[in-house]
Amino acid sequence: MSTIINQKHINNKPLNILFFTTTSAYTGSEIVLSNIIHNINSSNIKSVAWISYFKGELIEKNRKTHIPHLVIYESVRSIWFWALLIPSIFKNKRYFSSLKSLYSLYINISLDYAHKKFKSDIWYINTILQKETLKYAYNHQIPCIVHAHELEQMLPGLNKQESEILVNYPQLIIACSHTAAQTLQILGRSENIEICYPTIDTQKIDDIKFYPEVRRQILGISPQSFVWCMSGTLDQNKNPIKFIEIAQKILNQGYDCHFLWLGNNSDSALDVFCKKYSEKLGLDNKIIWLGLLKNDEYYQYLNVANGFVLTSSRESFSIVSLEALYLQKPIVSFDCGGINEILTSPQIGKIVKSWNTDEIVEAMKNVMDNQFKFNKNLAKEIAQKFSIENQMEQWQKIIEKYFLKMNNPENNYEF
Repeated sequence: MSTIINQKHINNKPLNILFFTTTSAYTGSEIVLSNIIHNINSSNIKSVAWISYFKGELIEKNRKTHIPHLVIYESVRSIWFWALLIPSIFKNKRYFSSLKSLYSLYINISLDYAHKKFKSDIWYINTILQKETLKYAYNHQIPCIVHAHELEQMLPGLNKQESEILVNYPQLIIACSHTAAQTLQILGRSENIEICYPTIDTQKIDDIKFYPEVRRQILGISPQSFVWCMSGTLDQNKNPIKFIEIAQKILNQGYDCHFLWLGNNSDSALDVFCKKYSEKLGLDNKIIWLGLLKNDEYYQYLNVANGFVLTSSRESFSIVSLEALYLQKPIVSFDCGGINEILTSPQIGKIVKSWNTDEIVEAMKNVMDNQFKFNKNLAKEIAQKFSIENQMEQWQKIIEKYFLKMNNPENNYEF
């Protein structure tokens, strides 16, 4: 386990944090980090830069705040990269022994540059899958925080040594839920682990003028039809095939309903398969794949739904379920993990404990038949607890607890 931090007073200097993430795309973990970076309101904590491996859509949002950023997979275009690369090659020709060695050199040069350019007190590493960043921090003894969003299905992406570094080195791990924390505790992390839930931008949702009737007309859905929605990337874990089969069973029983999937259709073979499978079953006019939606457009279509169905196999949390609750939509979900920390009242949704398709269909039919007593005000009240304001206050308290010790002026950070 990492050494407990020795902290001493340093003239009330702000804690400078350098943030690292993977894609900066519109995914749950990336939005969590973006919300943190853009909503720090403590004079004792400063974001010095945002480092991303890929140039995702959130980079543009980042530009508007004037927070410096670096995209690692674009660094090859920079003069500084070649200035650092050429001496490294002459020093050690082993980098030419394999593509893996060359990739390692590429990443290390980029991280070297980030470390030297953006002076920071601590690195903040978003997701456990940034193994290269964490290994660099470990090798150079850079204090770091890991923000963990993953469950056990993501562990094959780490080898045994990387897992040991993850468990033992970070000065602090912030887990996005108790479900995510339990994964790390089973791996062996026993201290310096805190829970801070993901956030939703309730103020942004409140400011939107919704036109569900107009959106239904655009989609060709009648005002009387019941609409079920699911959101997420089209991947095996999100279970789009299960979504299609659920739709088939409900529609075969004569219900007037439509099914919307909001998410990033990547034009993968699975994406193609889902659409063709829907066509084969004669459901292509009942299942609508809306692809990647941004900002207000996303919420406009989510608000079209009468209910939300979460088909995922495993989720450490579910931001979209919170958003659906805030929009006062009942939720039906498989028992996929973190959803249990959201649906804390039987009045706002139903968790199906089995993975039987017929059972989740029955739960959805209860909602459509008005047999489920949904408390829409309670749903919004529970979702409000996960607002940016509430969770950022928790996040800042965690950072101050471990690195600022605000209650004791004799103890500020020193690593």
